[in-house]
Amino acid sequence: MDVLQENFSVLFYLGVWKPLDCTGIKSFLYNLYTLFITSISYTFLLSQILDLIISTKTVSDFTNNIFIVSAILTGCLKIFRFIRSRNTFINIINNFKRGLFKPANNDEIIIWNKYARITRLVTIGATTSLIIGLIVMSYALCSFNIPQRQLLYRAWLPYNYSSLPIIYWLSSMEQLATVHILAGINFSFDLIFFGTMLNICAQINILKLRYKVALSHIYSINDSINNNDLGELRDVSKLIREYTDSHDSIIKLFNSAHHLFSTIVTIQYCTSSVAICTSAFNVTKMKFFSFQFFSTALYINNVMIELFILCVSCNEVTLEFADLGNTFYDCQWYAINNANKKSVAIMMTNTIKPIYFTCGYVIHLSLDSFTSVLKLSYSIYNVLQSAD
Repeated sequence: MDVLQENFSVLFYLGVWKPLDCTGIKSFLYNLYTLFITSISYTFLLSQILDLIISTKTVSDFTNNIFIVSAILTGCLKIFRFIRSRNTFINIINNFKRGLFKPANNDEIIIWNKYARITRLVTIGATTSLIIGLIVMSYALCSFNIPQRQLLYRAWLPYNYSSLPIIYWLSSMEQLATVHILAGINFSFDLIFFGTMLNICAQINILKLRYKVALSHIYSINDSINNNDLGELRDVSKLIREYTDSHDSIIKLFNSAHHLFSTIVTIQYCTSSVAICTSAFNVTKMKFFSFQFFSTALYINNVMIELFILCVSCNEVTLEFADLGNTFYDCQWYAINNANKKSVAIMMTNTIKPIYFTCGYVIHLSLDSFTSVLKLSYSIYNVLQSAD
């Protein structure tokens, strides 16, 4: 059972996910590759920040730089997170593959495959949108900037890149390659987050199914108890205790994922509004139906896709956790003994308090928060229009 294998395969080629079986000289060479990718990414970010500080004089200069700086910043932070928290990622993925989290029968496999199919479809759709956006943006930048011997992206460099053609081409191609790498890392991180949240939803649905089956079985044997039925009853009671542990494990898994992703997601949520409004401001200055217009519009589309898949996956987790209490109550809980009723009561009590994925301890990621960031983006856009 592969979990998010496609996304981690992409990260392997982008240099931030070393395979578990990579040892010896292969491990050393891959570490050098990771160091190279990290160096060019952070160097590019630094050059853009310096240009933003030193060369920005007008609102147009600011908006032409800040939207790409925000994307590069989140990409660099995600590189750090993949390298720094590698063991946490591995632990979460392993939890989906073994123990209480592993599907045990055909009905549970159907639930798992349902969410795996959704994850795969979203991955294919988002990746296709990213590739189209990168192709159009790269063509627009190259066709406009290269004939004028300008860098593809605004940046402050400590040398004269136009002094020799080879220096100009190396500088421009390094920028282009870095942007493509960081775009892939950005989307891979978001799709891994999306897949993790949906896998948690799958586990919650599996837990619901197990409880319904277990309590229905108790109810069916409750009226005609004999020695064999007493043995079955004890077995089912043992299952209920295991399912109680499973419920606690799912909550712990969500908390672990929250700790892993929350800081980066918070920064991305904040920078997305800046990227959307500044890109929209730039679009109004461009010739309609030009390549620059289409490339910026596709950039806005990809930023909104990234933000949407974060919000909708968290919204789904919140709804699934909220529905757990109703599931426990709708089962035949009255057919079990007092000890097992206490276990069910504890879980029902735990479901009273809603579970949210929070950003900065303030924002609950949901579809409402997605619309809120769009409204905020529009407000910032109006401010930029009035300042222009």
